[in-house]
Amino acid sequence: MISFFKRRPFLLFILPAFVFYTVFAIYPIVGVLPYAFTKWSGIGRPEFVGLRNFAVIFGTPDLVTQLANSLKNTGLLLALTYVVYTPIILVVAYLLFKRIPGSSLYKAVLFMPQFVNVVAVTFIVTLFFSPTIGLYEAVMNALGLGRWAVPGIWKNTSMGMPLVLLVGVWKGMGYELLLFIAGFSTVPAELEESAKLDGAGEVRRFIHIYFPLVSPTFTNVIVLMYIWTLTTFDVPYLMGGMNGGAGGCMDTIQLFFYRTVFGRSSYSSNFMGMGSALSVIILSVLVGGSLLLQSLLRRREFYNN
Repeated sequence: MISFFKRRPFLLFILPAFVFYTVFAIYPIVGVLPYAFTKWSGIGRPEFVGLRNFAVIFGTPDLVTQLANSLKNTGLLLALTYVVYTPIILVVAYLLFKRIPGSSLYKAVLFMPQFVNVVAVTFIVTLFFSPTIGLYEAVMNALGLGRWAVPGIWKNTSMGMPLVLLVGVWKGMGYELLLFIAGFSTVPAELEESAKLDGAGEVRRFIHIYFPLVSPTFTNVIVLMYIWTLTTFDVPYLMGGMNGGAGGCMDTIQLFFYRTVFGRSSYSSNFMGMGSALSVIILSVLVGGSLLLQSLLRRREFYNN
């Protein structure tokens, strides 16, 4: 054993993290699978019930309705993240990489929410949209746009996911900025110089040089955003409560899981079995979608390279 590590000393540095990750991440994921096929309250011996938990989830009208609504909202959040957030963060990262005036200040301001607790960030956003003391209310009334004031926003079910995205963007955009800026930094300077000599403007250099060459970073960010979307729980819960706000407009798949398993429901006597079954469903969507995205985007990376 000692000679094995002498020949591969780098494993000594990897081993502690590997053991920690295996015990606290991999084992819980794998260990929950058998309980998905049991009825168990967490006390006593589990009772094997086969696929009954999955039959309850997909056969109970109320659960099916809630699950469909949570999947719809999660899909909407994912679409907003890709269509609205990703292009903005990509352009902002490029501008900061090019060191526009005040870029150091912008980096500090944009990355600062990373160090703030998500509860505090959500509270600040909620306070901003407060119908009594919020700044948003005063600005909308001053512009004669009172119908877009806060009461309308909180009651408008179509604003649920945009508000969740707003908090998520404010809290997490600094991390994606760093990834893209680091990706832009790997582009050889001689390629841009050659493009300049050929008369290519800033936009053309971004489209034909920088964006293709940061495709590995783009793939990682897309996959990370997918994972973040499917695991979003804290912001919808803090803003909309256990039921996901007005009409369930902020309900996500993780909030549905929490409400079904740990809420006051008739499944409390089988919360381990139901929770494990829901975990298997969510994990399947999470892993399957991540692998599909990587497969599709990695092909694009190879094409650009």
